[in-house]
Amino acid sequence: MESCTKNNFALAIDELHKNARRANMISISMTYFIIIVVMLMFSMSFYVQKNSSFSSPLANYITELFGNSFPKPAREVDDTNVSADKISLLLKSIDSLEAKRINSNVAKGISDSISKLVITLSLAFFAIYAMKISIMFIKYYSQLSNHYNSLAAAFIASNGDFEKAIKLIEVLSSSHISMGKTPDTIYEDTIKTLTKAILKKQ
Repeated sequence: MESCTKNNFALAIDELHKNARRANMISISMTYFIIIVVMLMFSMSFYVQKNSSFSSPLANYITELFGNSFPKPAREVDDTNVSADKISLLLKSIDSLEAKRINSNVAKGISDSISKLVITLSLAFFAIYAMKISIMFIKYYSQLSNHYNSLAAAFIASNGDFEKAIKLIEVLSSSHISMGKTPDTIYEDTIKTLTKAILKKQ
């Protein structure tokens, strides 16, 4: 600290420039992080669309829900007032409808589509939230880098005059540096939107 005297702010200026570069590197790293996250989410979304095995557990669950949501047709018929031919025709019609309902290919196709859509939307929501968090950090470290550079500029412009340096710091330095509010999740945004809509109706 002896070298950082009234007439020599070289040590302080050098340290401030180092801190500014460090903050700037963190900001740049967060920018690359956003790019990597977006690319990763796109790749995973593409993989989900092409590979059905990735979403098969969810698809099987949805298929089971579809299968349980339809009432099973009754096969008991009162044959006292109905002829044998009519009973046979009725049973054939019921069997035909039942075969269409339990068509495994159609049910599996629907469940696969729904499961892929759910997974893709989940990946998209995660990517958006990660981007919001990253942008918050980028803004913070950008402000911090500018703050350090402003302090260094104040020391340089003071030409070793301590009082002048203080005045320049008050003018040039950022008055307020904040991390910012943590972004809401998609679910929180949805709840807020629904609450506002309900209050407006009331």
